Amino acid sequence: MMLVACWNLPVNIKKIIISLLILLPFFQAKAATTAQLNFTANIMRLSCELSASNSSIRFNRVITSQLKGSQLSDIKQFSINIKNCTGLPGIGLKPQVVISGNGFKSQDGKWIFRQDNSKLKNIGAMIFHKDQSPVYQDKELNPGDRVEFNYNGQDLPIGESINFHAGLTCGDTVTCNKAQKEPGEMKAIVYFDFRYD
Repeated sequence: MMLVACWNLPVNIKKIIISLLILLPFFQAKAATTAQLNFTANIMRLSCELSASNSSIRFNRVITSQLKGSQLSDIKQFSINIKNCTGLPGIGLKPQVVISGNGFKSQDGKWIFRQDNSKLKNIGAMIFHKDQSPVYQDKELNPGDRVEFNYNGQDLPIGESINFHAGLTCGDTVTCNKAQKEPGEMKAIVYFDFRYD
């Protein structure tokens, strides 16, 4: 039907249309003859599952005027547990967790975890690897820090746990002065990724 309608066109245009109609099936056949499939795999010597003693930590309400520089508020304890390990332990390799998450450094250099979309820009959570309750001056965890499980180098570390503490803070005095002017909700996400290095 289309070819009949084209016969009234000038000769040059007829040739182009007929050529296109003839070539079109070849282009379609060519396109369907190739398919690409990409493969990826992670090959690991050992794999373990991690679980947290709390799926979330909710700090108690704090009045902004109660926030003080170089102090922690409402300290919470939690642990990361290792289970369901499979594979072969490697010589010299250690099971550990690597810490990551968004946040900011206060003016005194302390890392404070806080989501970028948190309404509060000068308040967050500091994380500590300690069995006892921490104080602000203790060494806090930063993104990229590694914490090892107790491991004898032979048996899989099933059932081991690592204790942590989290404290709400506004950091140093200058940052806390800013924080006292911004009520709202603080959000922070901290990731604990299993590594066997």
